[in-house]
Amino acid sequence: MNQVEIVGNLTKDPVIKATNTGKMMARFSVAVDRSYTTLGGETKTLTDFITVVAWGQTAEAAGNYLKKGSRVFVLGRYTNRTWDTPEGIRKYITEVNTNFIACPLGSWEWEGKKTGKPKPASPGNQDKRNFPANGPSPFPSNFGTPGEGPDGMNPFDGNPFM
Repeated sequence: MNQVEIVGNLTKDPVIKATNTGKMMARFSVAVDRSYTTLGGETKTLTDFITVVAWGQTAEAAGNYLKKGSRVFVLGRYTNRTWDTPEGIRKYITEVNTNFIACPLGSWEWEGKKTGKPKPASPGNQDKRNFPANGPSPFPSNFGTPGEGPDGMNPFDGNPFM
């Protein structure tokens, strides 16, 4: 089974491109911390920088709603690619291909279910990529549709990737 689950923060805004066939692609890097304990009992943290590639509507949603520093959960699979440079050097890359991105609970700043409107951007963060409270969903149909949960709460409020 080739399945990868990562939780981390974007290192920069996603790069969105269209392929020659017109399909959208997003590429971004996620910083993921991992800890270990040395023989001396000291806890150390290392950070892995994982390249993630999204396609189609998932790529468009990533480009519209994710930005540097966004905390994300990515579900995908490892893929390896090779190519030759014009100088004849063979290059290799390992990436995570995803069709599912979610923002963990507490990572979206929303006033709450009452208003359904995002908090205003702080002066230092004028990014206009706020999730639309109403209107058509920019996400693939296989992401599910918003609805009331058994506790009366909408599990999809404030998270465009769910």
